[in-house]
Amino acid sequence: MSATRHRLDTAPGGLSTLVDRVTQAHVHRAARSVTLLALDFTRVHTDPSVAKLLDEWANQSASSAQIVLQAAGVRSRYDQLAFTRSEQGDPAGYVDSFQKARAMACLAYAAGDGGREALREVAYEGYAATGDAEVIASLLDDHTGL
Repeated sequence: MSATRHRLDTAPGGLSTLVDRVTQAHVHRAARSVTLLALDFTRVHTDPSVAKLLDEWANQSASSAQIVLQAAGVRSRYDQLAFTRSEQGDPAGYVDSFQKARAMACLAYAAGDGGREALREVAYEGYAATGDAEVIASLLDDHTGL
């Protein structure tokens, strides 16, 4: 477990413990699984710029750094949209944009080379994107090797 407390420690479902139990050989796969779930759940992959970015990620036709940077830019755009929708009194629009921003944060972390700490971030952002700790826990558990 990480020496300092992480925001994932406050999430339900034992997510932090499960991240610690993911085998080292499966850290990247687990991050990818949670990321794909979050992208699918939020349907952010229907955004043409995201679809292109996902194609580059899948085909490794862009560097990790480029994908991280582009994903962070899209995340920022959706975070700003969430703020705007909140200010406009549009709670459904706020939640939709917030969840899409969280899914894009998953992609930004998963596309980098952050190892277990990146998986910790992906698990938290995936939980925030879906609101479903149980499904995130199930995906992580698939990679614990137990």
